[in-house]
Amino acid sequence: MFSVFIDFTVQEGKESLFEKREKKLLEILKKKKGFISYFLFKDSEGNGRYRGIQLWEDEESSRASREDEEFKELIRSTPVLKSAPGHRYGMAVELE
Repeated sequence: MFSVFIDFTVQEGKESLFEKREKKLLEILKKKKGFISYFLFKDSEGNGRYRGIQLWEDEESSRASREDEEFKELIRSTPVLKSAPGHRYGMAVELE
């Protein structure tokens, strides 16, 4: 299993739009080969920070999903992050 974790900082007042975008993103990801699940967490302090965790069968499937045009268009069409890129990625492989 392969995981991707993303820390987002969302512009003030755009939290609802961001959350709707992430729900749409989940619908896109569900159709992708190798996708297992996606979890989105909101910082309890209400400061516009979120953490997304995606689980994939393998790294190749995860990388391919980010090249999808529907995925790219959704991200481009909803500029809600505080800065460019406004997020940090990390990746990890499950220990056997």
